[in-house]
Amino acid sequence: MKLKSFFATASAIITFLSMSINVIPEAVSSEQQSFTLSYNYSGDGITVEDEEQLVSAQIESGTSITLPETEPECDSSYFTGWTYDNVYIYEAGDIFKMPDHDVTLDAVWVDRADSDFHKVKYSIIIDGEEFTSKNLTDRNVLKGQPVSISMEAFMRDGYTQIGWTDGTNYFKSSDKMLMPDHDVVLEPKWFKYYNVVYDAGDVDRINGNTSFTFSKYETMSFDLADSSRLSRSGFTLSGWLCDADGLIYTPISIYTMPSSDVRFTAVWTPKSYTVVFKSNNGKSETIKIKGETDSIITAPECTFTNSGYEFAGWNYNGTIYQAGDDFQILGALPGVGISLDAVWTKKSSERFDSISMAQARKDYVDSKITDDKLIQDADFILGK
Repeated sequence: MKLKSFFATASAIITFLSMSINVIPEAVSSEQQSFTLSYNYSGDGITVEDEEQLVSAQIESGTSITLPETEPECDSSYFTGWTYDNVYIYEAGDIFKMPDHDVTLDAVWVDRADSDFHKVKYSIIIDGEEFTSKNLTDRNVLKGQPVSISMEAFMRDGYTQIGWTDGTNYFKSSDKMLMPDHDVVLEPKWFKYYNVVYDAGDVDRINGNTSFTFSKYETMSFDLADSSRLSRSGFTLSGWLCDADGLIYTPISIYTMPSSDVRFTAVWTPKSYTVVFKSNNGKSETIKIKGETDSIITAPECTFTNSGYEFAGWNYNGTIYQAGDDFQILGALPGVGISLDAVWTKKSSERFDSISMAQARKDYVDSKITDDKLIQDADFILGK
């Protein structure tokens, strides 16, 4: 059965793979190590025109280099490329990425008299059904020749295909396989999609969504969500606690998707605030007290004056705090500060107001006035 497939340009495939399939650690040491890259092409009757291009060199791990265009020559065989593992082959002029160990690239030769071809076949079986494509035909290849891996990929629910496998080795579309001395069957390399859940945790004061979910495929490397993805009044999102490994990752650090769903719970850090007590008397006078979210500060004594008025407390969202009262910093929306305004009442010879009664009661509770004085004030306020 024919199955719809899709192609991409070589450059797009290589770029995509380099971004998504390589496993990248969360933190890379700033001091990269260098390793030795050398070439082995010795043997009877082998010559090299520009041998100085094939000298050993120290190269930092992870560095991509262009292999020399120079090719060894031999009367009985012809040169096809370089290999260090007898699985992948690199032709002259190809890009080679230095691993984190010494590498000796051995020259690969094909006997000019060899006529024993081996078959390369692509097999696509999805959920027990076999599919074919006119772009994937069987090839006859000699041992030692390079085989460019097809860029074609097939669709499968819940999976993505990146490259091919012979059952043992994995070949991306940018790779070249070194043909062995037997037939090879290549099958799609499937990677399953799993859920990545970001969760605010069991906390209060969340603004907007408390969680969201993405789908990523196993082995994919990606940036974790940044600190603005979730919002909590009074707190900064400083990290993500991963349930898969118990580690805390900083926002936008690189993470490699496991073969399972994974949940990241937000790590919240209290914000530092400067609480501003404003005079509210037409002047730009303030008292400032520093504190963190959920900490408690003491409402200050009023040092401001307002002609014809007397201070009656500090107003915060409709609640009046008297000097000496506890004020808990509960935080504010992002970009919004915390401020309290002085409350003023007109001075009067008669104190028939609830604020005066409240102040008298507070003075009594604080042992600033006696029982008799409290009764006297109450009688006066009530007009007795």
